[in-house]
Amino acid sequence: MQAVTDGEFSRDWWHLDYMLQLEGVSAKANPGPKFGGTEEQPPIPNVTGKLRYTKPIMIDDFRFLKSVTTKPPKFTIPSPSMLHLRAGRAGISREVYPDIGEFWADAAKAYRASNRQTSPGGAGLHLPAARRRVVLLSVRSEDPR
Repeated sequence: MQAVTDGEFSRDWWHLDYMLQLEGVSAKANPGPKFGGTEEQPPIPNVTGKLRYTKPIMIDDFRFLKSVTTKPPKFTIPSPSMLHLRAGRAGISREVYPDIGEFWADAAKAYRASNRQTSPGGAGLHLPAARRRVVLLSVRSEDPR
């Protein structure tokens, strides 16, 4: 299948530009090592409130990409497991989500709502089989391995 992507040149960080648009997600400085040869390091998503999809996320970016190509446009969004990956349980408020299962349920609801909103823009959500498996495993436990 031929496809066209924007190469994510319009984003600060491929995953955070999406996740930080979800209600309940903020960015926390990353104390870890920096990328080689630079002082840059992406912040870590931190869940500080109930997760909700409340506004369109990057719909205009996708519509622009679609308008400038005759090939199928592709747009990358992070999987729900990225909300948990970098900081683990420490990045998810225990006050807001004392039960990690409720966090995963809300993450799934937010992503479903996002996909419903995205589909009218012609994007739709495409999760390859391997990625779907990681997302499903992440929803079921703390450790998707």
